[in-house]
Amino acid sequence: MPSVIIKAIEDNEILEPGDYPAVITKASLGLQQGGKHNGADKLDIYWRVAGRNTIKDGLIWAESLDWKLQRFVHACGLGKPGKKVELDAENVIGMSCVVTVTKEEVEVKDGGKRTVNRIATFKAGKVDDFLSDSE
Repeated sequence: MPSVIIKAIEDNEILEPGDYPAVITKASLGLQQGGKHNGADKLDIYWRVAGRNTIKDGLIWAESLDWKLQRFVHACGLGKPGKKVELDAENVIGMSCVVTVTKEEVEVKDGGKRTVNRIATFKAGKVDDFLSDSE
């Protein structure tokens, strides 16, 4: 008899632009496929935002995107300037910070458009303070 593993259904409504608490729930390490940074190391990150939405983001090891890596490590409190930090799919899970969320219209395969959330930047902040207000 066919079976299915029951998974939680996520209610991913579109968030209004702003700052939200976020926790990394899943991550995978790979290579950037295509574009200007093709072949660069990439860490795909799944953020649980405001306790209710999942937003996928990526950190790409490229000189022009170093600003994003720097914002991430500072916001997550991973050390002081000069410290070398190794990031991989296992050691980032559970990290948290405040993320700035934006809304963006993207084209979908059928030629239509839909609105999605994106993470613009990371900020240091006490996630617990945000969670008590938003849950």
